Amino acid sequence: MTQFTDAQLETASQVIAAAVRENFPNVSVRTGTVMKELVVAASAIGFAVIDEKIEALRATQTLKYAEENPDQVDDTVIDGILSNYFLTRKVGTLATGILKITVATSANRTIPSGTEFITGNELSYLTESTFLVEQVPTSANSLTLQTEEGTGNFFFLLPVIAEEVGEQYSIAQDTQLDNVTLGADLILVTAFTSFSGGSNTETTGDLLERAKDAITVRDLTSRKAIRAVLPEEFPQIQNLAIMGYGDGEMRRDHGGSFGFGRGGRVDIYTRTSKDAVESVFTKTVAGDLTIDLDDVGVEVPFYKITGIAQKDFPDIPLVAGVDYTLARSVADDPQNDLLDSLIHARFTIYERAKLTFTNALLAGKDVEIKLIYPPDILAVQNFVLDTEERVVLADLLVKGITPCFVTFKFSYVKQSLTENVDLTALKNALKSYINTLAPGTVLAVSSLIDIIHNFNILRVETNSIVLEGELHRPDDTVQALSTDNTLDIPEVLSIGLSQRTVAYFVTLADIFPAEILV
Repeated sequence: MTQFTDAQLETASQVIAAAVRENFPNVSVRTGTVMKELVVAASAIGFAVIDEKIEALRATQTLKYAEENPDQVDDTVIDGILSNYFLTRKVGTLATGILKITVATSANRTIPSGTEFITGNELSYLTESTFLVEQVPTSANSLTLQTEEGTGNFFFLLPVIAEEVGEQYSIAQDTQLDNVTLGADLILVTAFTSFSGGSNTETTGDLLERAKDAITVRDLTSRKAIRAVLPEEFPQIQNLAIMGYGDGEMRRDHGGSFGFGRGGRVDIYTRTSKDAVESVFTKTVAGDLTIDLDDVGVEVPFYKITGIAQKDFPDIPLVAGVDYTLARSVADDPQNDLLDSLIHARFTIYERAKLTFTNALLAGKDVEIKLIYPPDILAVQNFVLDTEERVVLADLLVKGITPCFVTFKFSYVKQSLTENVDLTALKNALKSYINTLAPGTVLAVSSLIDIIHNFNILRVETNSIVLEGELHRPDDTVQALSTDNTLDIPEVLSIGLSQRTVAYFVTLADIFPAEILV
């Protein structure tokens, strides 16, 4: 039973007393009378109960009331209202990644399911199944124990999943973790690559904001509908840029003998991860010195190769253009109309890539390949092509959003000589800002400086600032960008390139603060 405050009961009493005076003018409701102290007082409690029920019912009627009275509306009420429109709150997702476990001995070992690893800020990760660590793998759950070059130690790569949902669990590459169960020969545990997939449960405020687009036609025929349906189905989607009939970036629609647009085609530029996602895998060089990258353990497409090395010599990277070449092509049977154009297929599931090596001694050898890719493009493309979801008169092509990989360098003077700057927090704040800029937003140095000044910093030396971008264009060229003001994306509509179709990516390793001692 609700415990009402004195103020609530007094308000209710005044309402009851007013009603008595209006309907029974000869009855006194002054303080101290029987009518006031017994009848009105008792009725006030009943009125307060009824009023509470009415307010609760009113809260379930409109989203407008919920926005204006957030303290009076339970989250479950909002979920109930929006369920009438087939809209549900995004549930947070668990981050996943690969740990590098460095040990001192070559002994085989068993890693039980549920083995825990913890970061310095108490983020916990677990193994989902039991693994055997062996020099020669004997089963599907075996992990290969490898020799670490130059140290005499050994290591193995272990997949883990976050204990709880949240974007904070998408830790950066080389983050150090602890474990208390692996044994005395454990030397080091680090994140082998950046973790991905972690997202927060949607807040009521964010849900109400999304509802403005979501309560609309939901058949993938308009920008509003696409922005509503796809993030609902794929909560990991960060941003969407949708180009269709009449947009300059829509170049698939400019063909035909008459030279004008025919309509019906939509390019959905999709950012499916906040941070750049890197994968590492091993492939054997075929006898003709080639490796097809169609099936590499991650879904096509990929953004760029960040490293290739022969498995036996991992510390000696192979050089692009010298030791190998990369050629791209279009799939033989794309379901979407790509006009046999690699430009349109770039960053889609229909692009194909082949590595060709120039050293005949590499034939039959294992090479380790590292690449950055946009996850889940295949899943999103399959969804929009599903017979129950697709628009029968439209050609919807899902693309990984065009990436611009950012490097940021600056020098600073501390506000206080006695207090240190939390560089980890500073770099994370800069990374979070850059990696969440919506397509179409200019990356400005001034905005980055504003963030820096929140961290005990007196000034940033403007002549020290270097903001650079590595733009991977749809025509398979890489364009270097540099500025001391804003990092502007060139507009090349003939290849679908503009500020609206590009997203920025930066890692902690690409942010370089340097203190100036005064």
